[in-house]
Amino acid sequence: MGVGGNHTPINFFIQAVLTARVVFPPRSLDTGLPNSRRFLVIVIQDSDFETEVLSAEQPVLAYFWATWCGPCRLVSPSIEAIAQTYGDRLKVVKLEVEVNPNAVKTCKVEGLPALRFFKDQQMIASHEGAITKENLLKWVEQELEDSKNS
Repeated sequence: MGVGGNHTPINFFIQAVLTARVVFPPRSLDTGLPNSRRFLVIVIQDSDFETEVLSAEQPVLAYFWATWCGPCRLVSPSIEAIAQTYGDRLKVVKLEVEVNPNAVKTCKVEGLPALRFFKDQQMIASHEGAITKENLLKWVEQELEDSKNS
């Protein structure tokens, strides 16, 4: 069983660690979507908050989460779906609360998961707590519509 021929997740991880780079199996890059539809959630830090959120030219959904937060684990796949669905009209970022205290304070995050919707350097909407994918999609669609009309 050679390392080059065995494409298990652990072998890709070991290869990434040993070569100091991330290596993905080719199938993980093939989402079946055209390149213009491959939108991702951007992981940011306090140091990126001004540039990525407040100075963004398009509306931004900021998702605050923690590794120990059970409801965050339930909401995270829905956040990915939002990025895929609305990525051409909305930037989606996520921040881990324990290592980003300045953004947490700026956004007045008191519970998790927390969502903050920004447009034109202003927080225009917020939500805290678990939310179903259906309700999250409705909420984001409404905020995008409202922000378009303002």
